[in-house]
Amino acid sequence: MRIEAIQNTAILTGGWALLLTGILTIPLPGPFSAPIIALGGVALARRSATFRLGVARIRARFPRGSRALSARARGWPRALRYLVLRTDPRRVR
Repeated sequence: MRIEAIQNTAILTGGWALLLTGILTIPLPGPFSAPIIALGGVALARRSATFRLGVARIRARFPRGSRALSARARGWPRALRYLVLRTDPRRVR
């Protein structure tokens, strides 16, 4: 197996693990889940076209929230801006 394939598999597995861990920590007190979900989402947005398309479909169902998210993302760190930009329903096909 090539190094790129192993690396891609590791990043996708880690991204899904972070995303699921973040979802499971939502009931806990404190802001623990938001950064974990964001890290998992960034990892998956970089490597998975299926994930980007799924998030874009969800955002397309809620256009007002999607526009607000895109407008607020301008002041966010680059990785989070990347996640919002790559899942914009107007850009993903």
